[in-house]
Amino acid sequence: MITLYRMPSPNVLKILLMLEEAGLPYELKHVAVLRGEGQVSWFRALNPFGKVPVIIDRQAGEERVFFESGAILIYLAETYAPALLPAHGPARWRTLEWLAAQVAYAGPMLGQMNHFQLVPSEANSYSAARYRDQAQLVYRHFDDRLADVPWLGGEHYSIADIAMHPWTAYLVRHGFSEAD
Repeated sequence: MITLYRMPSPNVLKILLMLEEAGLPYELKHVAVLRGEGQVSWFRALNPFGKVPVIIDRQAGEERVFFESGAILIYLAETYAPALLPAHGPARWRTLEWLAAQVAYAGPMLGQMNHFQLVPSEANSYSAARYRDQAQLVYRHFDDRLADVPWLGGEHYSIADIAMHPWTAYLVRHGFSEAD
């Protein structure tokens, strides 16, 4: 059984999608990160950054703990769903490249955009405008990639697609048109 520590978030949804794709049994445990529960000692022992998602995998007879959505996706693919991460060659590197782009660029930019939308007094600030511009670039870069290939990693559905999918639900909320 895999335990997924979670709260409502696109990064957690990535892991839920992966667990479903891999057909793995799991249980969910809520962590009230926004109320400080991520900073308590028992949770910081699982993830020193105090964030979700975190998984504990007890499937192999030992307890394996992983944090950070990209690392979790790689672990789950290599351990349980190898079709979602090519084993070698250009397909593997393209998949990892687009996964890295999602976790290092898309997620942080779109996540910050969300935070500035939650505080109306910041709506016209320099920071809010910067994250809006960055969000527009994120959507453009990923859309351009998908204009060239059927999936982010290339010819096959992969963990790169799983990683980006939950964030696409924010497109309209961020003020962008699906037609664009």
